Amino acid sequence: MIGVAENAEAVTRTEPRFHGGKWMLAPMNPLRVLHLTLNRYRFDQIATGQKTIEYRRSTGYWRRRLAGRCYDEVWFRNGYNPGAPFMRVACGRIVRRTKIAGSGRLWHIRLGPVLDILNWPGPDPKAEARLP
Repeated sequence: MIGVAENAEAVTRTEPRFHGGKWMLAPMNPLRVLHLTLNRYRFDQIATGQKTIEYRRSTGYWRRRLAGRCYDEVWFRNGYNPGAPFMRVACGRIVRRTKIAGSGRLWHIRLGPVLDILNWPGPDPKAEARLP
């Protein structure tokens, strides 16, 4: 059961906790989630543990979403359908580094363990052949 504290300045999520011999509504830290969409091949690599870093180009869009922010989880989707494969992964450090082959810069999003996977039938052996 999750409620909302009415007297808080901003809306704060609460959860019931047993403290001092009685049940109380205690504030819960909101989960900080980064939402990303992936193609099937990259989704399969992360789901099977072969890929532990997700890369994004260093553009203004990604700078606004990643610079100076900390996330608890990364939620990956393989497509935009309501029934598309979905995966929750623990998020590690996010840093901006120079690309190995070239002068560009990339965001490196370190991924932790996979926490949950939904609607995923398993790795697709033909997914790599369909990469652009």
